[in-house]
Amino acid sequence: WVFFLAGSLFLVFRQLVTRHLNTMARYTSSISLDAAAAPLVLDRAETSNGTEDELQQVSSAINSMRTQLQNSISDLQDSESRFRDFAESSSDWFWEIDENFNNIYVSPGLTQSTGFDESFFIGKKRSEVTSENTNTEKWRQHYDDLENHRPFRDFNFDIPTSDGNAIPASVNGTPVFDQDGTFRGYRGTGKDNSKIILLEQQFRRSQKMEAVG
Repeated sequence: WVFFLAGSLFLVFRQLVTRHLNTMARYTSSISLDAAAAPLVLDRAETSNGTEDELQQVSSAINSMRTQLQNSISDLQDSESRFRDFAESSSDWFWEIDENFNNIYVSPGLTQSTGFDESFFIGKKRSEVTSENTNTEKWRQHYDDLENHRPFRDFNFDIPTSDGNAIPASVNGTPVFDQDGTFRGYRGTGKDNSKIILLEQQFRRSQKMEAVG
């Protein structure tokens, strides 16, 4: 009788619990975040009083987690799409450098301003993509800011163009850290100051003409 009872309890436990745990394990190991994918449903009768037992609670928690992940991924995709639209349509540009200060991202605004494709910039430091002398106090101060992870604004330098000229550029940067405080590099914006400088020169010339007159 003992063996018969133990076997019966095993079969009952397997029918009521184990097979559903296996179903949940298979579902979570191959979970799909596709919105059209079916939620987890256990092949069992609902409780008579309408409340959820432990298995139903775990099943509901898995489905809730899946829905939250779907929403998070959808929000992330929307944010990436929004950033990409801004980056591609802006006349200025966005950039990112790693912890060694090498470029790892430049937006189309920079390539459009210089005529070079992104391969000219990626993997290089800012001092390696300038047409000016970097052995100056300005550049030493800039790299001191980078080494000490300080934010900076309006760092002005010349960037060469594919036609052999250069554009006067200015960049702003903010240091990036992991949640544990590990430094990961910088992100920032840049702009071509050619038009502004041209307008300033025209304004000064007009002032000189007025003074002569």
